[in-house]
Amino acid sequence: MSASTPKTSSLELERSFGQDRMVSRSFGFVNLIDDKKFFPVYNPALVIRVKVLEKYPEISNILKPLANNLSTAEMQEMNKLVDVDHESVAKVAKDWLRKIRIIVV
Repeated sequence: MSASTPKTSSLELERSFGQDRMVSRSFGFVNLIDDKKFFPVYNPALVIRVKVLEKYPEISNILKPLANNLSTAEMQEMNKLVDVDHESVAKVAKDWLRKIRIIVV
């Protein structure tokens, strides 16, 4: 959600999610702290169907490093790289997977 005043075309207000914080800062916005804890925290999570996990139990160990490393701070940085620095999603994802040593190439 964005809003501008009727007399200007400049942006005066921007609503963003926690994972967009780096993007907001890059455009000069001030992020307000939710000291009343009004808004829920949106932590990234992996979801797998039980049937799939029963059929392929090794998936749990394969995906564990993703779950252990995918934090809000990591999402903020990756969103900034894509939305502000205009890096491709594929490159950012591949670089992050290398960083956490999921891919070693």
